Amino acid sequence: VFDFSFIIDDETFAGLTYLRAYHNGVIIGGDVNYSVLDCNLLDYRFKYKIKGDKAEIYRTDVMKKFIFPRFEGEKFCPEALVFNRMALQYKLRHINEAIYFCEYLADGLTAKIVKVRMQSFQASLLYYQELYEMPIPYIYKVKAAINYCRFALCASTHKYSYFSKLPLGMRLIACPVGILMHIRDLIVFR
Repeated sequence: VFDFSFIIDDETFAGLTYLRAYHNGVIIGGDVNYSVLDCNLLDYRFKYKIKGDKAEIYRTDVMKKFIFPRFEGEKFCPEALVFNRMALQYKLRHINEAIYFCEYLADGLTAKIVKVRMQSFQASLLYYQELYEMPIPYIYKVKAAINYCRFALCASTHKYSYFSKLPLGMRLIACPVGILMHIRDLIVFR
């Protein structure tokens, strides 16, 4: 099942991903139509449009090159921030086999992710800013910019100064929607 031999010889790979499934065998994110797919994580998500949590296995030497940033007073950093950075340099071997079986808790991290991002807005902003700058399709850049504006409003001071990090045209598109989403977040999560 776990064939790591190619990783030892090919340093263009950061690791492997397998599928996660619920205990009843249903694949999280839906079924995939490959047996093995070699590509970086950005292509996996945005080109092939594969969704859902996966069971990732990363090379230790690669993980050591990509340190998770820390922000004072924040307890959360999206792992995708680091994984997207890796995707600019490395690919993964994606294998169509479920090896990780789990359930999501009604009050777990996934259910509370918006509130968690609001409480760790600096890490969230860095994630969305970098995602916006990644080589991804334009529609996903717009979504990243909307979320950037949404979580920029969580800052206690200088919240509008964050908007200047987006190009003016994108601000005009993204900020009105991001503001509306932020207002909804305040009603739902505070």
